[in-house]
Amino acid sequence: MQKEKETDDIVYYHAYPSGSKIAYYFSVNKKTGEIKLLDEPDELKENFGSMYRGHGVSMLYEMFRNNNYPDTKTRIWY
Repeated sequence: MQKEKETDDIVYYHAYPSGSKIAYYFSVNKKTGEIKLLDEPDELKENFGSMYRGHGVSMLYEMFRNNNYPDTKTRIWY
């Protein structure tokens, strides 16, 4: 994940699955924990499905729980 921008309330991240150059676009509200999927390109829907989306949401929830929003974050899984 790569942080795009951060405001007092919301952090915006691009999430690139498996080295893709195309990304999901998420936001997380730092006060409420609400996570939104703002963009899911068709190519990602077709090639990756919900698995990577779920990892993105999980990572954002972990950031919210820890009140820690790094510039980049990587999750390795298999």
